[in-house]
Amino acid sequence: MMFLSITLLYWYFSCYSCEFIISDLTEIPDMEGFRTANLSGVLQTNSVVECAIECANYLSCASLSYHSTKGLCLLHSFLFKVTTTEVIGEDDWKSYQYCRGNCPTECGYVHNETLDWCYRLVVEKRNASQAAEFCRLDGARQIKINSLDRQLHIMDLLFSQGVRSVWIGGQSAEEDNNFVYEDGSPLSYFHWKSNSPKNRRYIKIRSDDNYEWENKYGASIRAFMCER
Repeated sequence: MMFLSITLLYWYFSCYSCEFIISDLTEIPDMEGFRTANLSGVLQTNSVVECAIECANYLSCASLSYHSTKGLCLLHSFLFKVTTTEVIGEDDWKSYQYCRGNCPTECGYVHNETLDWCYRLVVEKRNASQAAEFCRLDGARQIKINSLDRQLHIMDLLFSQGVRSVWIGGQSAEEDNNFVYEDGSPLSYFHWKSNSPKNRRYIKIRSDDNYEWENKYGASIRAFMCER
């Protein structure tokens, strides 16, 4: 499933004042059965951003659906239910909702109070660079596993969800094993396999490796995690 970048980035640069409107907008799996319910409005727009602007102007609008071919904009008065199961969307339809606040649980984020950690597991698989871009457009970043407590928590989570492999935060831009997070801070905790790292850019963990870390070139698609 394609995500926000192609359409929204074009309109972002041509509509600077719209930044606040799209910054909290998150794509979710399409749910055909909900589209005909609780409509705040049905209108024609030239882009998903124009549709989002219309939604922002309606007090009762909490989410929207947009048909890219027909230019049809549906405004909904409800929040979609975000699941952890991959859903294949319909052609030309995309659905979005606003994810506001520090940890928007209505958009799939979970707040672990013990670790004071807000994260989202995305099981829809992407390559490493696409995963990083998804998190950025979600108003987030890829997760920092910067302690043993976080490592153990993620191991339990992935096992309970039946997720075999995910991309995590931390990149080596020069592929020289000098890893930093997206904010430029160096990694201070590692959980490498015995034969890693290997002068490759991205980090993944996999259940078959006892959730130890291994760095890869990033072309393979897998689940990933974002944090706020």
